[in-house]
Amino acid sequence: MEANVSDYLVKVRNPYVPIKVEWQYGNEIAQKFLVQYARKSDFSDAISVETAGNVRTIDLYNLYKASDYFVRVTAFDESGNVSERAESAFQTTSLGPRVMNIEDICNVRDFGGYKTLDNKTIVQGIAYRGGALTSSNATLDPVLTENGKAYMRDVLGIKTEIDFRSEEESGVGKESVIPGVKLIHAVINGYEAAMDEPERYRNVFSLFADKDNYPLYYHCTGGADRTGIVTFILRALLGQSESDCIKDHEFTGFSIYGERNTKTGETGGWFRKFYDRLQGEYEGKTLQEKTVNYLRSIGVTQEEMDSIKAIFYGETETIKNL
Repeated sequence: MEANVSDYLVKVRNPYVPIKVEWQYGNEIAQKFLVQYARKSDFSDAISVETAGNVRTIDLYNLYKASDYFVRVTAFDESGNVSERAESAFQTTSLGPRVMNIEDICNVRDFGGYKTLDNKTIVQGIAYRGGALTSSNATLDPVLTENGKAYMRDVLGIKTEIDFRSEEESGVGKESVIPGVKLIHAVINGYEAAMDEPERYRNVFSLFADKDNYPLYYHCTGGADRTGIVTFILRALLGQSESDCIKDHEFTGFSIYGERNTKTGETGGWFRKFYDRLQGEYEGKTLQEKTVNYLRSIGVTQEEMDSIKAIFYGETETIKNL
């Protein structure tokens, strides 16, 4: 029997933990250090960070799951010449979600990085789920900073923002707060609305089927209920285990947006109604088969489902070249 998430929750603003890189440089003071970290051993995809000469450590965030990383630290002397260089490597864990540190929004996670039951790996770096980019609730105050906007546009390469709220609810209007990013309001409600609002949910999955929308960021206010149910359905379609689908939904509890429990409490009741209908109203021996039949029932075509799978399995040229 699955554990009850309420036994483990710790309310934090964001549950990301950095990888700490440390180095030694004797008793000397360098003019500066250049730290480069990359997923390719030739450093052709390196991200570079400069530090002051008295610094001996930096924190790395937003690293891909289950990935080899290569690190190079270069010291420059007072004349600006390279005085020393060292390299190392490490591997990130495959456990849990890839939790993103983006100023100053919450509950942001990469959709990818998980294994399916047939041992496919869902591509990382193409779809992100999370909280709102602007403040619609003063007590939560999610406001994407200028650095955050630049990171999402220039580093993550976000092309499309899908907001599950109306323009009136979000207060955003027709343009994304991220310059140059296309904003789509795909208005839905959560949980049982997946069955009761078929046209709206069909529209959402049609957006996921369009490879031209990627990389994308999708959200509601907290990235919890509407976003959580869309994510659960999408993961089930791709063939993730029921356990992984549920754990990912509940992970929102480790944020400022409060407990999302699939077993007890108010949100547990909402989830069970959705889940029981998915299990009881649609044919299939597995969660994936039931989800496919649910999506068919709301008008999502086989071609669209095949496109979603190809995108998230990394089987389209567009995604391979991102």
